[in-house]
Amino acid sequence: MEKGVPKKVEDFQTKEYWEKFFAKRGGATFEWYGNYESLKEIMKKEMLPTNKVLILGCGNSLMSENLYDAGYKSITSIDYSEKVIAEMQARVMGREGLKYEVADITTVKYPEAAFDIVFDKATLDGMCSSETPESLARVNAMWNNILTMLPNKGKYICVTLFQQHILSKVLSFFLHGNSNELFTNFAYILKIYEAAQSEPEAGGEGDMHIPFVFVIEKTSIPMEKEGASKIKAMLSSMIYYISEKGQNLTIPQAIESIKSRQIFGYVMHQSKKFEAGQRLKIECFDTESKLNVPRYILTIIDSKKEKILKNKTCGVFIAPLGRENDYLFATEEGNFYLQSDSKYSRLIIVTLNHLHKFDNIEQIKKELSPKVLPLLPMDCKNKDKVPFLKIGDDIGKRVTIYHDKGIIVEDVADFDGTVIRRLFFESKIEQIQSEINLVTAPKSDDPSVISTDCELFKTEEGKVVVINHKVLCSDYARAIVAGLSTISKTIMSKPQFKVIVLGTGAGVFSTFLRQNIGSSIVNTVDMDKTISDIGKKYFGFRPNEKLIPHCMEAEEYMNSVFGKKDPNPYDLIIIDLNNPDLSSGIVPAPNFYSKEFLQKIKENAGENEAMVAINMIWRSNEKERMQAIELFKSLFDLVFSIKLEKEINEVFFLIKKGPLSLPASSFGKLQLTTLIHTLQSHLKVDWTKNMNTTQHIDNMLFHTEKEKKEKTEESKKHKKKNKKILIFRQLISITQLIKRHQV
Repeated sequence: MEKGVPKKVEDFQTKEYWEKFFAKRGGATFEWYGNYESLKEIMKKEMLPTNKVLILGCGNSLMSENLYDAGYKSITSIDYSEKVIAEMQARVMGREGLKYEVADITTVKYPEAAFDIVFDKATLDGMCSSETPESLARVNAMWNNILTMLPNKGKYICVTLFQQHILSKVLSFFLHGNSNELFTNFAYILKIYEAAQSEPEAGGEGDMHIPFVFVIEKTSIPMEKEGASKIKAMLSSMIYYISEKGQNLTIPQAIESIKSRQIFGYVMHQSKKFEAGQRLKIECFDTESKLNVPRYILTIIDSKKEKILKNKTCGVFIAPLGRENDYLFATEEGNFYLQSDSKYSRLIIVTLNHLHKFDNIEQIKKELSPKVLPLLPMDCKNKDKVPFLKIGDDIGKRVTIYHDKGIIVEDVADFDGTVIRRLFFESKIEQIQSEINLVTAPKSDDPSVISTDCELFKTEEGKVVVINHKVLCSDYARAIVAGLSTISKTIMSKPQFKVIVLGTGAGVFSTFLRQNIGSSIVNTVDMDKTISDIGKKYFGFRPNEKLIPHCMEAEEYMNSVFGKKDPNPYDLIIIDLNNPDLSSGIVPAPNFYSKEFLQKIKENAGENEAMVAINMIWRSNEKERMQAIELFKSLFDLVFSIKLEKEINEVFFLIKKGPLSLPASSFGKLQLTTLIHTLQSHLKVDWTKNMNTTQHIDNMLFHTEKEKKEKTEESKKHKKKNKKILIFRQLISITQLIKRHQV
């Protein structure tokens, strides 16, 4: 298509450009946005052979002739290029009912209701190639002219790329009536089809743009009749969207579907060639399923090394069930490490999504093969023998045990036998909200031993599946516990070590703190009672006099605490809250780390060594991060953080009046063993080795003025070292366990 593209998009709107365009082609026909074969199934659904058809901006396309040969015997084709119309008239001489006329659709006058169908293939896009007032006025004139030519139930069928400004114009004119001269007495039913891409020319890569076909059906509505306004309002708010199957969508849903389809077209085009450092994603949905979650996500990774790219080989790596959020499979950096270790020029990483059932590896390979082949470059050397790679003998096991109101709870058995129970929100499927380890243990009357049902275990006689609250699964929770090592034994051994957790979730972390810090009294706050109830049923959350839940807004609860003369104020305040504003890229919401809020927390916290721990996400907002650090330092005596290796979280610790046993002045010189020893002395069991707590403590970043430079350099050194060790271990384990299967 690019061969005919002008230097400026505005040229599409000029007659001179089109005269030159057709002159250069020397009579050779040209199809914009696909030919009759790629569009005929849609046209059969929307047109009858008896319809009178007007084709706009016909150029020298064969569409009119193809329709005529398919049985449509009343076709008028118009274009404002005299040259091309003369050529086409000569081509079809003697074919009765097939006419070509020189005309401008913005000004030509045909009788009212002269045509049943007005067909437009790329004329709209050419006319509206820019958003100038002049081009938009021409579009208004064209559409108002078309509507007078159509009878009641007549249709305007348009093939378009649906750039954002064109989609907005279609919605504004036909559904909202802006500049539509016939909007008062008519409503317009809008359908949108995903059109098929036409086959690329021999040796070509095809076009990155995927066309759409929208159909406007003009419908008379006598507004004096009862309910007419409601019908019109309904038609103006819904779109019938057809991909593999049709569905009624709201306007925002339809816009999102169009964007997804356009991204898919771009990815498919880009995938036709190897490109150093390229990373692309495709979502694959099950058309037979009612789920809104894609069945597979395919991530295409091309090597950054030209030497590897020259091999022109491809492989497919299937992530085990339950490991889709792991560093290697979920992050860009991890993806490239995995690709590099595989030695393939291109590695396609496949994740198997939640709620879908996967029986075995053979079923997956059978489903994936036709999806993978179109993603291989034209010059791939092992196209006929692309290996499927995986960890272990199979894909693992995953069972959904709860799914309602957008909440998912599932049990996952890893290939090493570990079983984890996880909670997700369907709207944030990439984030694990709560997780807990499940193990088998002897039956017990101990109330702290909480049994549960799990079909992934084959339990022996006398044993049950229990929820293991002695180990934390999430890295950010481990990091918070690692930070507790800076609180002295004197404080943590108080008769009442008071804790408040803002953000209960399923109660996993609150329960861990209560069970493992002997003298603790844990208050936990969350407004979502549904999640709390799920926690009680599936995650072993058991409130009591020392584990006290509050079902209310976190800010509302803290305001009720502020100003009270509590003889036993909070020693540890944990802020673990989401931000409802997903667009900000910052967690929690700014009001939970504002100067006013933190000042009140400081005033109402314990006098000695009170700690605030905030689980934060900054994404790319480094300026906001630095501003927050300066604020923390202005309010608290000691500020440090732990940046998680495999996640985007950073946990900040704000300490009031510095640790008694570990003075701030010597804090930067503390040995790791001292911290671990201090931490273990506070807790009931020695679980630190299993929880990688040593690694978290080793990654502490100090934000005190005196030690900032020294600790920054030291933390960089530790971070680099730990990162290399972490990645090396993961890659070695994958290399040792990898299995190859052929497509």
